[in-house]
Amino acid sequence: MQKRTVDVVGLGLNATDTVVLVQKFPPLGGKERVRSISRQAGGQVATALVACQRLGMRTRYIGTVGGDEAGRFQLQSLGEEGIDVCFMRVVRGAPTQFGLIIVDQPTGERTVFWDRDARLAISAADLKPEAVTSARSLHHLAD
Repeated sequence: MQKRTVDVVGLGLNATDTVVLVQKFPPLGGKERVRSISRQAGGQVATALVACQRLGMRTRYIGTVGGDEAGRFQLQSLGEEGIDVCFMRVVRGAPTQFGLIIVDQPTGERTVFWDRDARLAISAADLKPEAVTSARSLHHLAD
């Protein structure tokens, strides 16, 4: 079965991020009140595809998520953007990559704490040639 042609296929990272905005990043051992907190679908490749999709390109994402609620959130978020997710793989029993991102409000500087389960890695055996060859371009960032 021939898959539809897309402008850009992205291969690589996605993450479910918790973004915490603070007035200033505290010194080690310090405390700071949280100004706002939000959960966002992120990751370098997934975010780039969202931008391409919003600019009117047809996009496809190839990557992995865990079989958890964060993975379902990631899949739903990408799907709602109109990104083709039919080649995404769900790894049962693995948590989705996450980031805890602390943003210093005055400067916009970000401090990122993250983790990625090794079972989320993509191997050549996971790739279907038609997922890539039916695209005009490929965006890839290595793990």
